[in-house]
Amino acid sequence: MKTSLIQDWIDEGLEKGLEKGLEKGREEGRLGAARAIVLRQGTRKFGTPAEGVVSQLEAENSPERLEDLADRLLDVGSWEELLGA
Repeated sequence: MKTSLIQDWIDEGLEKGLEKGLEKGREEGRLGAARAIVLRQGTRKFGTPAEGVVSQLEAENSPERLEDLADRLLDVGSWEELLGA
């Protein structure tokens, strides 16, 4: 009986850990995809970004912020204008 209870706790912990890992992986994937879109579309519109622009985008850890930047690409005329907001 004790073994079953302990195994249940272990199984529950493993399941929670797996869920957290999958959630983190999805968030990192979303972050990477959003960053790639901004860089690809921005490069197409403004040309190759300066190293400082790339560093700024790589330092951004909010997928929502990067998605907002992707939307703003349509309304701005330079990398500086895009990142200045």
